[in-house]
Amino acid sequence: MLVADRSYIAEGVLVDEALLRRDGMVAPDLAVYETMGAIWKHQALLGRISDGQRYLAPLADLVRSNWLVALKPDDRLAGETYDLSVRYRAHQSGTVFVALAAMTGLGLKTFDRNQRRILERETPRRGGARSEGQVRGDRR
Repeated sequence: MLVADRSYIAEGVLVDEALLRRDGMVAPDLAVYETMGAIWKHQALLGRISDGQRYLAPLADLVRSNWLVALKPDDRLAGETYDLSVRYRAHQSGTVFVALAAMTGLGLKTFDRNQRRILERETPRRGGARSEGQVRGDRR
């Protein structure tokens, strides 16, 4: 099992479904809604897809099947996320994935360069967590 962020989940839902079938994933429940936001963006703003609704079912299936475990926030994750945000002057919507990977020792699958950079800096401090996968450009 690995931590997957919104960029990785969206890439899997929109472009390469094989990304989502390699390992079980865990993410804050926020990632589900942020992935829906990426689907909306690709339809409403970028015009890259014509029917975003058809991508919602595979996303829901990931959660329903527990292939993607969507975690509710708790005090420890919130505190770690906030600390990372302050330390690296980064928004909490990204540092929550880094905090979850660091807390659990699981690898992080992301296409976000800033998250990868923060995790690389945190790994020597904490040990364990690492970022996984290739970076295909900053998706923000």
